Amino acid sequence: MTERRYFWRMLLFAFGAGVIWTLLGLRLAWLHLGNNGELEARARSMHRTERQILVGRGRIFDAGGTLLAVDLMAKDICLEPRKV
Repeated sequence: MTERRYFWRMLLFAFGAGVIWTLLGLRLAWLHLGNNGELEARARSMHRTERQILVGRGRIFDAGGTLLAVDLMAKDICLEPRKV
């Protein structure tokens, strides 16, 4: 009795899994082969973005809180080799 119930339960599970896989395959085929211009345009708009980020670089501090580096706008940077 238990073996029969086990057999029918497994058969029902296999049939349900087969139906689900078939439906997923049909949906995949429809997405690839069907008229999907609108879906393609939506997907392209999701993957392509352009925006301008106006952010400067952050300041760098040491463990004691002393400022080590800062981002400054400069046209020229000159060094005197004798002082370096």
